[in-house]
Amino acid sequence: VDVAQNIAALQWGRLLAVDAARVIALTRPEQTATPDMADEMQSAASLISFFATQLTTYQNDAYAAEFTAVIKPFMNWLEKTDLDADHFGCKAARALYRAMAIKDEYEVARLLTSSKARQNIADMVGANAKITYHLAPPFLSWIRDKDGHPRKLKFGGWLTPILRGLGKMRHLRGRWYDPFGYGHAKQQEQRHKGAVMAWLQQLGDIPQTRPPGQLDKMLDLMLSIRGYGHVKEQNYQAACPQIEACLEAMRMPPHTVDTAAE
Repeated sequence: VDVAQNIAALQWGRLLAVDAARVIALTRPEQTATPDMADEMQSAASLISFFATQLTTYQNDAYAAEFTAVIKPFMNWLEKTDLDADHFGCKAARALYRAMAIKDEYEVARLLTSSKARQNIADMVGANAKITYHLAPPFLSWIRDKDGHPRKLKFGGWLTPILRGLGKMRHLRGRWYDPFGYGHAKQQEQRHKGAVMAWLQQLGDIPQTRPPGQLDKMLDLMLSIRGYGHVKEQNYQAACPQIEACLEAMRMPPHTVDTAAE
């Protein structure tokens, strides 16, 4: 799609292979941490607060409170078990936020027509840029690519006001009359969200302290569930049994785990 950017990425990769130190020096982020940087650069409390604010914008205060109601008991569990609250808390908060901030039709429309998006486009190609959207609308999901997945189609700038209106209709999300709520992809996303919530809640019910490596592996697997549509579903199907196995191992009494390891 973006030839120049792909060529630049290839050139950076070639430079990295022969002079990694130079690439790292040129690309190291500034020290002013943002919630999109590495987990180690921020506290779990600040990240949780940021995500709660984002989910309020995404949906409403009640949805943000649902996020807090799940992550706070997990944070309390980390403190009781003397595990690194910032390290594991950031990972858990990020996994839960990804599961809850579903990129559905309303959110995609909001992001594409936000003032930030318009400013980014103006900064890159000018205020009079010709806009083309590449989307795979649910009502055109019968149009498939060579791999059998819904194919992205091109839509001109005439779609902008329609997207802007759709982005303001997020109050329909989750209602029985949500026109997008009964699709297969939406059901998959809801299943994933429910699974992440359940995993974090089940972790909070484990009384004994466990080796940090077990929890780290489980949270990394949860973070591996990303992407959109069929890509995310494939990642979910691959990670789910491994996460369940990690959870089961963490439930075992310490002496049972030691014996199994031997």
